[in-house]
Amino acid sequence: TLKHTMPPSAHPVSKPTLSHSLQPSLTKLLPSSANIMMPTSPQTLGPSDLDCDQLLSYKGSGEISSWKGWGNSVGLESPGYGERGLAIKAYHRNKWSKGVFQSLPPKCLGGGSIWRLSFKTKLYEEETGKGIDCDPKLPEYEMCPLLRLQIIEKDKKTDFFVRDNGMKWDTDNWNTFDSTFIISKKNLASVQRVAAVFVGGPPQSVLVIDDIVFSQVIRDDTQCDQLLLGNKANSGQLSAWFGIGSRVGTEAPGYGEDGFAYKAFKRGGWDKGLY
Repeated sequence: TLKHTMPPSAHPVSKPTLSHSLQPSLTKLLPSSANIMMPTSPQTLGPSDLDCDQLLSYKGSGEISSWKGWGNSVGLESPGYGERGLAIKAYHRNKWSKGVFQSLPPKCLGGGSIWRLSFKTKLYEEETGKGIDCDPKLPEYEMCPLLRLQIIEKDKKTDFFVRDNGMKWDTDNWNTFDSTFIISKKNLASVQRVAAVFVGGPPQSVLVIDDIVFSQVIRDDTQCDQLLLGNKANSGQLSAWFGIGSRVGTEAPGYGEDGFAYKAFKRGGWDKGLY
């Protein structure tokens, strides 16, 4: 959640198979106290030459020609995740909002589409190389890795943040970021560019990312005669139920001391739950 000029409406979604909270949508979010930080030297985002199946994809190849710094330096670090290949690093960062970005073609991001982003990451002090601790459980964290999405239209720029509040953080090792979110903007015709910026961590920290997977989630498994049915909880299956800024699971026993019930937990506010 964050402050911006657009009215709130959409909320985070989560996949039932994941055990953590999954963060936000690209259009309307609840307001918060988080500041939107613009780059000191704004990047000029040229046309993206990426194919849609290449979005935010990186597997330690060392090929980073499509990756740029967001007001900071970008390079490679060896070894990458799993002690192989080369990881991408963003350094010489004077704010948490600096990092490494790709320019995404809006044509690839359909309104109402669901996307899953996962990557390996770590943070360390640039001067000493010492690992940095952070707390992903904070609802609006800035000191842990996250994705900043900047929607660039003709006369305005709007920022949204994708967080993983369930990430288990290990100060001295690689960590797994895994989050699913909705692009709910109905009409992307006026959007000229979408900048996907990996950010987070204190000033003078090095942000390292690797093994990035960004894929569309295809979901069409609910028929009209199955809307809001809860009978599948009896078998312990979450089926088509998802979390909104919360974790989702089942609890035994359910009503009448029988089967299972659905539950939403790790909720940061009254408006967090399941849908």
